[in-house]
Amino acid sequence: MANYAIYQSSIDYQTAAYGPYASSATGGNDLARDALAGIASLYSTPLYSNIPGRPLQYASTILACLAFLVTLPIYIVYWKGPQIRANSKFAQSLDQSRQQRDEKRRKSVHPGVEGPLGEKEQRVHRENA
Repeated sequence: MANYAIYQSSIDYQTAAYGPYASSATGGNDLARDALAGIASLYSTPLYSNIPGRPLQYASTILACLAFLVTLPIYIVYWKGPQIRANSKFAQSLDQSRQQRDEKRRKSVHPGVEGPLGEKEQRVHRENA
């Protein structure tokens, strides 16, 4: 469950934060996740067979505690995300280009309209008043 939560939230965050660069960010995420899964196969058998006492319960408890610890940063990034992005020059440049793209798109949909009440709207507003 923790693996799914971490994977889904990190993919969603990367897509929202990196915009056009999200495919590179998510590709790196997939590579790291698959590499860690391969490494986990090396330590899982010794973990469950070398713990004395009740190896199944103790090993599973250790993994549950680790899963909880690695899930915490996801919530920290969620709560502190705006502050983190405010300190990032790259995130600021993405936000600025997104605003410029939205403004350009708005102008192409409504040509001749400047600001919230463009000249055409102002003229219509004055004529109707």
